[in-house]
Amino acid sequence: STFSSGVFGIDSGSVTKIAVSWPTTDDLFGVAALPVGTGDSQLNFAIASGDSPILVNPATTDVSSATNRWDIVSSGNRVVTTIVGTARATSSAISRETWWPQCSVSINGSTVTSDKCGEGMDSSVTDDYMVFSSVPAKLNLMVSADAAALAGGLVSTNGQGFAFGPRTFAGTAFEFAVSGPSYDFNNAARSTDGFYYVCVPSNYLSGSFDTTPAEAASAWQGTRDGSVVADTSFQTGTCGDGNSGLVASLNPFGYSSPLFAIQPAPVAAAPVAVYTGPLPTSYSDRTPAVGDEVTISGLRLSTITSCTIDGVSAAISNLSADSFTITIPDGTTTGLKNLVISSSYGILTAQGAFTVTEAAKPAEVVVPTAKTNAGSFNGYIAVYAKGHKGKTLSWKIAGKWFKTKITSDYQVFQRKTAAIGLNVKVDLYVNGTRELSKTVLTR
Repeated sequence: STFSSGVFGIDSGSVTKIAVSWPTTDDLFGVAALPVGTGDSQLNFAIASGDSPILVNPATTDVSSATNRWDIVSSGNRVVTTIVGTARATSSAISRETWWPQCSVSINGSTVTSDKCGEGMDSSVTDDYMVFSSVPAKLNLMVSADAAALAGGLVSTNGQGFAFGPRTFAGTAFEFAVSGPSYDFNNAARSTDGFYYVCVPSNYLSGSFDTTPAEAASAWQGTRDGSVVADTSFQTGTCGDGNSGLVASLNPFGYSSPLFAIQPAPVAAAPVAVYTGPLPTSYSDRTPAVGDEVTISGLRLSTITSCTIDGVSAAISNLSADSFTITIPDGTTTGLKNLVISSSYGILTAQGAFTVTEAAKPAEVVVPTAKTNAGSFNGYIAVYAKGHKGKTLSWKIAGKWFKTKITSDYQVFQRKTAAIGLNVKVDLYVNGTRELSKTVLTR
């Protein structure tokens, strides 16, 4: 009906009720292309979700309420969807050529595209469009097996155009766009005309975010075009399928084509504790052996109480604020080692502090090679034996034999010569084996 004081068939602020009974089998409206049922590619109205310009607050909905209600109830072979709420004025851009609203909204990534919604108008009138305001009472249902997790969900918002965002179906945020003119038919800016109440079903929350409505109510946030909206409020409520849900609301907001998202708030990184204990920075020997001393330099070292390598305690000496010395302990195997440092600040493991190597073997004592020799000086002919202690030395000088026992590692035997300046042949034998045959010039 019309009103003597206004232009609307439904007065703004009126309580409006819409109830529709849907079939559970056969073809919708007798159209074969619209089969109803629970199988693939069939319309199952029990898993419907919706959007409506009627203001419904799912945080307080009740199937017995006469003013605020949203439910989907199966009864026999029918499914009844019911919505009851407050009618609100919605401004629409209407083509002056067709006198009909032609708004369509789509979302590509984070960009909202509105076509013929009047979102670009800078007043209530342009060459092609005029802004009309009405108080519609309508409910748009989405029935899709691909969106079964959204069953019972609802967005009540008074935009001319509406669309769910791709992030909603990807399960990364509950995302939707609302579009409409920025001016009403009186040429007043619609800076506080918009509202939304959203019911995000618990099945969607658990499946996509592993959370509950109660947990999300204290940990989620609302954004508009990527920026956080502090006025977004969160409560728990009941979605249309009777299950619990997260209720987010923003009332009011301005137009023209905002992209909203309800999503978990980023978790602040835990503060990083500043380490103030001992800190080794350099080592005097990176390849020590067992028993070697290694001097370690660094910062705040005077608080060290013990050190271990391979679980074996290493003796500490010369401890000061900037250095200390350890001895590589017995029982340490070779290879790359961590140095575990205990102090009043706790335990610090210096990874790969040094590589323990095998200790150098003591040098072998080289026994001089046994030798014999002969020479002449001061009228004597001398024979030498080195390294033949305990053996028998026999020698022949100018055809005359001599024989004796060698009693030391180096021994000299002399025989006086009869003349000076003569070449005398000397033959030396050790234990019967000739070791030397030499001609000696007597001196």
